[in-house]
Amino acid sequence: MAQAPLKQCMKCRKLVRGKCEACSKPKWTRSKVSEQAQRLYDHQWAKTSKRYLAEHPLCVECDKEGRTEAATCTDHIVPHRGNEDLFWEETNWQPLCRRHHDLKTRRGE
Repeated sequence: MAQAPLKQCMKCRKLVRGKCEACSKPKWTRSKVSEQAQRLYDHQWAKTSKRYLAEHPLCVECDKEGRTEAATCTDHIVPHRGNEDLFWEETNWQPLCRRHHDLKTRRGE
């Protein structure tokens, strides 16, 4: 059987057959988050999060600062670390704007 021809990877410019192993890793990975935890963020979560943000449209942290900002992220107050029950517990969610979500994530909360 003939092998596929070598081609240059568009990202790293290595010559590869098929997909470049180094560049075809999952787009969203965080070293502190387990693979199991990452799998929870699926289509079901996207739909549920969108519904939650429609019901809670303002960032709670901006509100504490006296500002009005649209929430774009459904944040887990207590990190779930792959615990499915805690992940889906709606009382553990809060609406945050991207800025506050990124600040919280950088602090490791």
